[in-house]
Formats: sequence, structure tokens, C-alpha cells
Amino acid sequence: MAFCILPIEYVANYLTDDRDLCNFALTCQSTYAAVNTDGSGIWRQRFASTYDQMPGQSSNDLKRKYQRWRRVLRKGAIFSFGHEAQERRCLEILRELIIESYGEASSTCEDFQTSLNIVELESFMRRTNLVHDLFLNGGFRTGIGSDQLFLTVQLLFAHCSLNLAFNAISYAGDLSQKAVYEDNKMEPIFLGKSQGEVNVEWLLHVVNFFKYHMTCKEICTLLPIYEDLEDKEKPKAWKKKLERGVKKLGKSWKGSYGKETRADLYTLKTWIDAECYDYHVAYLDIRDLDNIRRNDAGKGFYMDNIDVDGGFQTMQLDFSTKASTPWPDSFERHLHSIPTLTKIQGRSTTPSSLRFEASGYDRESFFGSGSIHELPPQHGIPGWQRLTLMKYFADEQGAYEAGSDWCYEGCVLPGGQIILGRWWRPEMDPRDDTAYCGPFIFWNVADDEEEQQLVGSEAGDDDGAFVPYADDEVW
Repeated sequence: MAFCILPIEYVANYLTDDRDLCNFALTCQSTYAAVNTDGSGIWRQRFASTYDQMPGQSSNDLKRKYQRWRRVLRKGAIFSFGHEAQERRCLEILRELIIESYGEASSTCEDFQTSLNIVELESFMRRTNLVHDLFLNGGFRTGIGSDQLFLTVQLLFAHCSLNLAFNAISYAGDLSQKAVYEDNKMEPIFLGKSQGEVNVEWLLHVVNFFKYHMTCKEICTLLPIYEDLEDKEKPKAWKKKLERGVKKLGKSWKGSYGKETRADLYTLKTWIDAECYDYHVAYLDIRDLDNIRRNDAGKGFYMDNIDVDGGFQTMQLDFSTKASTPWPDSFERHLHSIPTLTKIQGRSTTPSSLRFEASGYDRESFFGSGSIHELPPQHGIPGWQRLTLMKYFADEQGAYEAGSDWCYEGCVLPGGQIILGRWWRPEMDPRDDTAYCGPFIFWNVADDEEEQQLVGSEAGDDDGAFVPYADDEVW
């Protein structure tokens, strides 16, 4: 009699527990048909209230996907190296949620509302140990290799690892310290013949290294200035659908880098002395660096010296540089920015790229010129880009200051919110085991207005921009 008064859909939607809804559907043929037939909107509505909408899929398809995702993620897993069956099931679902975040909306969509998929993903990160226990069981030359999808998912949620609200314990600081200070020959950022494969494990060590300095109360190095940042100034998740191709990045960035001081061992130049130490930098004595590189992993943590006066480094990017603007040969000799043939969508092609100019503040004002180009999907996830940058300073007259340049090479994580990589001095070979190099991290702090300016930004814009160097001769 009650069914004659209340629509079955009303009763079904009142049942918030999925198990109650399934049991209700088994009450009789009428309830089963009302809940489970393809014409029913009950499971579609339930899917849309939990995950990003996926137009074009039938109710039954959404029901199966919803139930599979909920069943696997509710059970969760105790993550170790990503090889166990339940770990693999969770990782596969997490990858699906990542790829399908923001539903079928294009990356040019102007609606920057929160993705329900990301809300669900971050909830999963909070209640499991996936990002809480980075390298808890080792991971750098320990003899046990971690699954690459496992590492990739951890890397994509670097913003969670660096989120103070997660209260994540920092592990394996010594392993990550050794990894990030290795030279490019030992730990290249990009692998393979065409340099199209990302070394996700090394990048994750960079995340863990800065997690140690930015969130760990025991060493309390970058933590005080990191705590002082507003929420909008801290690392965040991607804000639009992940797609292939080269994408312009946001304008405003903050960051830091790990650095060893050579003043007490080398006399190459006097560009580093007791009076000009950079702030917001992790300093490491060059003798400790030598020990780190020569000793086996896990032999101890060498304390970085930190001067945090002034806050984090800031940087602004300008992508209006004309494609025809000359790229100095000396830049290319050190950075190898021009992309080579690589396999994209099953065929060999030269990846599209974008030029940009940079400016910022790092104890004093600096300039830079760089490039980004697309990379193939990594372990099924699209949206990766390679970044190269030559950073340099100007003299009192505003002209290029000889010997002031620094090379940067990094990977832009999918979504364009975080850049991780390595810096080095251009007069040194980054592949040499005595190379003066170290890790860096930048994260986007763009406001809503800047995000709107990025809508529809693709390769090929040619508006022109001021370039702070006049010609290639000065280089």
C-alpha cells in the first residue's frame, strides 16, 4: 500500500547507504525494476552526488562503475610497494578517478568548481597510508622495487604530502637526501632514448626531501615560513581535466631548492661567500655532499643549514614570447630544451613546445628564459610536461651579469600546479659525480583572475613579449 502512495524513486533516494538501496531493490520485481533498469535515474543520481558527472554513459554503466569504485576504495589497502593484489586494485581505481576527474569537461572549461573525484581521492589519501608513508619501507636502491603506478599516484598527490593538515610523518629523509643530490648521470629526471619517460621515483624523493624540510617539526627548517603562508599560497591539486599536449602554466609561483655550499672547499669563484647566502634554501656542506654521494643509501642524514629570512623564492612566468624569438645557442648547449622525436599516440613525432620568460626574487631580482614541451602519458595518466629554464641576474645597470646563470630542468606534474626538478651550474657537467647541483620545487599560487586568463591557452599563441637579453652574443 505504501508503494501506491510514495514513488519508489523517492524511497530509494531516501536510503543513503548503498547496501540498504541494494536490499530495497530485492524487495520485489517492481522495486528491482525501478532501481536497476537502464531507464532508472537512481544510480545515475547517486553517481553524480559522489563523482564528477560522465554524460553519455548509461545508468547501468554508471551503476557498475559506482559500485566497483566504492567497494574497492571503501576496503582500501595497506600500501607497501604496490605489488599486492588489493594494492593493485586500489591503484587501478585511483588512476581511473584521476583520469576522469572533471568528467568530460574540456581543460579549457571556465568552470573551476571543485572536482568531486578529487574530493574523493583526497579523502582516500587521508584515511590510508598511501601518501602518509612515503618510502617507509625504503625505496632507493634497497633491492625491492616499487610498482611504478604506485609511485606515480603518490607523486600526483604531492600536494597532500605537503599538506600540514594531513599530519603525515616524514620517513626516509636520509634516502631522499642521497637521491636528490645525485648527479644527472646517476639519477636522470627523464629516461629512455627520446627522454620521454619520467623518473617518477626520483621526483618523489624530491617531494619527500621538501616534505622533510617544510612539514617536519623535529628539524623545523622551512616549517615556520611554510606555516605562515595562506592556504591559497600552498601547493594544490590540478584544477581542470588532465589532457595531453603542451599547456601554458600559471603566472605566479613560490618555491625553494636544496643547495650545498662550496665556499670552504672550492675556489672556483667568489659568487658564494658568507655575506651572500641565499635565503629560503637548504644548505649542505660540500664535504657532506661528497659523503652522501659516495656512501650507500641509509648511512645517515646530513643536516642542511637553513636561512629562511625573507620567505620563499618567488617567480613569475610570461608565455607571450614569440616563437620566433632567438634561443641562445649557449642555453641549448646546457639545457637541451629543443624536444627530440618521441612516440606520441603510437607514432614518432616532435612534441609541441612553448617558450616563456621569467622574473622573480631570490635575495635579489632575477630573470630567466625557458621552454616547456609535452611528454607522453606516464603509466596511463596524461598531462606531463618537461621544463627547462636558464636563470640569471642583472648588474646595477640592468645588463646581464656574467657568471650569474643557473640551469634548471624539471617536470611539470599533470595539471600544471607543481614543478619538481634539478638545478646546476652551467660551467659544470650535471652528469659528473662532483657536479654542483641539487633539487628544487615550485608550486603555482595563481589567483582566480590568472586562472581565467589561462582558459584556452594552447601552443601556437604568438603575441610577443619583452625578452631581457638583447642577443646571443652576451652568452
